[in-house]
Amino acid sequence: MKFPLRPPPLHELFNGLAPERFLQVVSNSKLDAPGSYPHWDKLRHLPLPDDVTHEEWWLHLKSARRATSKPIPGLLDTSGKPFTYSMPDCVLEAIHDIDSRARGQLATRGGAGSQVSPSEDRHRYVVSSLMEEAITSS
Repeated sequence: MKFPLRPPPLHELFNGLAPERFLQVVSNSKLDAPGSYPHWDKLRHLPLPDDVTHEEWWLHLKSARRATSKPIPGLLDTSGKPFTYSMPDCVLEAIHDIDSRARGQLATRGGAGSQVSPSEDRHRYVVSSLMEEAITSS
């Protein structure tokens, strides 16, 4: 199994840029990667947009991810820094799609074909489930 290539350290990318160039790179919306969340190992093989290097493109994406990232409490890497995660638009859209398609769909335990019965219990189960969904989603 081939391990993905590690991205260049951010401090090296920052140090190699003049302040004016850094602002150009970070604020260039053409460098956004809509609909994807590429890792450095994939990004370094993609055709370059505009007049940037792969390293500048990576700096743009990494800066945008860091701006919205959140730490995972209690989960640390080997150097003691907390792991973080970010929810890019493509993930939020996928979650919304799943939520929209699942709305109102109720399933019961017991395998295929099992149903809640009698009809009064089924009605109570449906109402309770819809109320729980509304409370949870708000």
